[in-house]
Amino acid sequence: MASAQVPAICKNVQRRLAIGAAAYLSADFLAEPPSVSGARAKRLPMKISLSDAVQKATALVVFLFLSLQFQSCKDQGVSQTALVSLNHTDVSLKNTDTFRYPTVGGDEEGARITVQAKHYNVSEMRRNAETNWVAVYMYQPTTGYIGTDYAEIEIRTGSDGASSPTSIRTVAFRFVITN
Repeated sequence: MASAQVPAICKNVQRRLAIGAAAYLSADFLAEPPSVSGARAKRLPMKISLSDAVQKATALVVFLFLSLQFQSCKDQGVSQTALVSLNHTDVSLKNTDTFRYPTVGGDEEGARITVQAKHYNVSEMRRNAETNWVAVYMYQPTTGYIGTDYAEIEIRTGSDGASSPTSIRTVAFRFVITN
């Protein structure tokens, strides 16, 4: 089982991009143009070469694109400090058997299939009265199938209902199906 702390780099990268863009789009481009003081102050036109304007506009477009790319770090619904682990499970079963893997039962906990098996009659998460409200991964191979199959599920725990999960465990199933 390999465990790794998910680095909280998204905010740091966004912060560095913002600082870099602000430095590149220097004060003479972003600052208020000079004005004449007095009763009727009016703005004086800023003098900037076309190549500088194009260069700075390009930098701004690149900054906006990159900041939108890093925005997806926030949208994944995962805590920036979530503990992530991967478990491999080897399963041997007959092509007439059904495999059950209980996961979590709490209201704020969840499980989902992230990689669907290819040779199945049943490959699903069930959470009902039959499973005592525990999310159970169910797998039954295609009738008559002999060979291997693969599926992955993701189990999310540690949420209080108002925050993202603090632990994400991926379980990879390697099925060997016999007659």
